[in-house]
Amino acid sequence: MKKGTGWSRDDWLTSGLWSPSRDFMLHGWKTKQLKVPPNEVLKPIPMDYSQWYNPFAGPIMIGRCFAGNTTWSYNPHLLADKRQIEDSLLEYSKKIEREKAKSLSRLQEVLEKT
Repeated sequence: MKKGTGWSRDDWLTSGLWSPSRDFMLHGWKTKQLKVPPNEVLKPIPMDYSQWYNPFAGPIMIGRCFAGNTTWSYNPHLLADKRQIEDSLLEYSKKIEREKAKSLSRLQEVLEKT
């Protein structure tokens, strides 16, 4: 797998779901924001940005953090298809662009009144 072109992203954008074939690095994890994943099928939609789920099946083992380690066990409930992740991120991006356009339109109206 080629990983050099990947991006780092916050996993709250997809409810903690990620794809090993798409995601190079997940970002923004703080221990105090760690939550237990629900016992339901998650959809790759944005959730509260102040929480995250451990993608590993078990605790994070700092001793395994070295180049070339391939012994990680992942929580299968948090693995998603690359296309699902891509589609969800694209949908979120479109939503943000619509909100940006509305904000700029309102700003334009305010500036025209002054």
